[in-house]
Amino acid sequence: MRKKIMAAGVIGVMILSSLWGCSSSDNETEETKSSIEQTGDNKNGGSDNSNDNSQINNESAARFDIEAEHVQENEQTVAVKVSGKLSGEGADVVVEAGENNLIAFDGDSVKTNAVGAAASDGIVTVNQPGTYIVTGTAKNGQIVVDTQDRGTVWIILADADITSSVNSPIYVKNASKTIVSAAIGTENTLTDAKEYTYDISEDEEPNACIFSKDDLVISGGGKLTVNGNFNNGIAGKDTLEINDIKLTVNAKNNGIKGKDYLVIRSGEIEIKSDGDGLKSDNSNDASLGYILIEDGNIKITAGEDGIQAETCMKIAGGTIDITTGGGAGVTSASSMWGGGNAKSDTSRKGIKAGVDITITEGNITINSEDDSIHTNNSINIDGGKFIISSGDDGIHSDSELKITDGTIDIKKSYEGIESAEIIINGGHIDIISSDDGINAAGGNDGSSMGGRPGMNGFSSSTGNMEINGGEIYINASGDGLDSNGNITMTGGEVYIDGPENDGNGALDYDSTFNMTGGILIAAGSSGMLQSVSTSSTQYCITVVTSSYQNGGTEFLLTDSGKNKIAVYTPSKKYNSIVVCTPDIKNGETYTAYFGGVEEGFTEVTSILSNIGERTGFGGNGGFGGGHGGRRDNGEAGAGMTDDNQPPDNFNGERPDNSQMPDDIRKPDNSQIPDFSGGISDIN
Repeated sequence: MRKKIMAAGVIGVMILSSLWGCSSSDNETEETKSSIEQTGDNKNGGSDNSNDNSQINNESAARFDIEAEHVQENEQTVAVKVSGKLSGEGADVVVEAGENNLIAFDGDSVKTNAVGAAASDGIVTVNQPGTYIVTGTAKNGQIVVDTQDRGTVWIILADADITSSVNSPIYVKNASKTIVSAAIGTENTLTDAKEYTYDISEDEEPNACIFSKDDLVISGGGKLTVNGNFNNGIAGKDTLEINDIKLTVNAKNNGIKGKDYLVIRSGEIEIKSDGDGLKSDNSNDASLGYILIEDGNIKITAGEDGIQAETCMKIAGGTIDITTGGGAGVTSASSMWGGGNAKSDTSRKGIKAGVDITITEGNITINSEDDSIHTNNSINIDGGKFIISSGDDGIHSDSELKITDGTIDIKKSYEGIESAEIIINGGHIDIISSDDGINAAGGNDGSSMGGRPGMNGFSSSTGNMEINGGEIYINASGDGLDSNGNITMTGGEVYIDGPENDGNGALDYDSTFNMTGGILIAAGSSGMLQSVSTSSTQYCITVVTSSYQNGGTEFLLTDSGKNKIAVYTPSKKYNSIVVCTPDIKNGETYTAYFGGVEEGFTEVTSILSNIGERTGFGGNGGFGGGHGGRRDNGEAGAGMTDDNQPPDNFNGERPDNSQMPDDIRKPDNSQIPDFSGGISDIN
């Protein structure tokens, strides 16, 4: 009887110089910048070229396809034959293994006829590089890799179920590189002990179900389940790469940890961990401690951080689903300081890096008790689709945050987007926040201090916001746009459903709001009302209603020719609205309607004009210009009929494209999710 088993994977650890490097910043070391631009196998003596940081091109990735064949007699495996080809640039190696490389577990015993391995009391020690096929079930078994010779140890799991009552079922003590592959068509399980026994009592290694002191690759198209009952699921003290495999990890502490770096190129990976899900934590070398995800389907349920890199992280593709600490519902951000019912001050962020995060592609869903995306330095989002629910900030960086492209849907947050420097050049952004929607505030963030989200202790009060493009919708209970310094807007579209209370405003800035282009419609309360600064070059009109308008009441602004200039339907009650569009012209008269009823009119004679009288304190960027007014004694004003009715072309319905300028419309529903009535459908 013969049973054929296929396996596939990648040999070698390769980082693409063309993909990324840590983003440049003033406080960044050259080592950090080059950390992901170049790498060798192992920086700490675990490879043939321990000090070689030469670049390895993607085309040189040595891929292999193998066929493993069980040779059975009377339903008992007597040998496993493997044949295949290792091919790639500069490589043409045929891998052939016969009856001299089998490791077969059977209950409490193990047999091997492998030349480079020895078996004793259920433990197999691999002492030479080579290919080893592992099969069978072990109640108390272990594979120890301890080679002095340079070369790769390739362990192929072919329907193997190994449990260790001592420590790690696979323990790599010494090897240039070890590859653990699950053969296609096989299901394999590794389970470690709940309590470890060490030869030397003070040893703290191994500490994972699969543990390696040197470079480690997990690959193959088969299934592998790793049960880390003691501490970590999979841990490599040097480099760790994952390819193709269908991998399930259950861990008492961290799920998958590569100290020097962790690279995931493909595969189906599910992690359930009490600690972090994915982690790289080398803190001694600024060029290491990073994570790269190129592709794959990854699901993480973590008690602490979902993905955590000591230095840099890049996500360039894949589908990633992260839940941390029980999710955003564990905390409440309904109060001024965030609800205060978080379980502790332990970090429970979704995606976290000490230096930089770069995301260019991928479908990312995060439900996190703490910040969903967080870095102590900078974040660069250049693509991808995000669905975020956070018990604290949706996206937070201490220094700089740049968004160039992508679809970002922040469904729940304390503050939606927060950084000292915020630059938005494009993308579709939808934010719901219990405090500020987008907040430019500087310095270190003591986020979730004392386990209470929103208590962000910044080391400086500066902040700057720049909006050059994109389509942004904000539903904020606090300030919509908030900057401790300046706001600059040169393009894009921003729609804000701001606060209902007078303690906050749809717009809030300490220095200036200079608007030279784009579309801004900001509705909210009038107690802290601000418009743009008089230094702006684009004309704006601020309207304050005589009474609060209910959510769902449509606002309409027309010119003297009865043309519709702006239409917007806030989702919640409001009594002020700021409108800035390129279609507001100097010398023109404009009339405001709420629910089809005229509120008043104004003639634009300066950058800032207003209709109605505001109350409250306000701030920089006050009304300016002349006050508009309401028509008295039935007198028809500009754009009104004699019976004080709306223009003929106004029927209470949302305008069509012939009535509305092409550039004033909300993003379509395929780009931004349901706004719950927040923006009128102008299409």
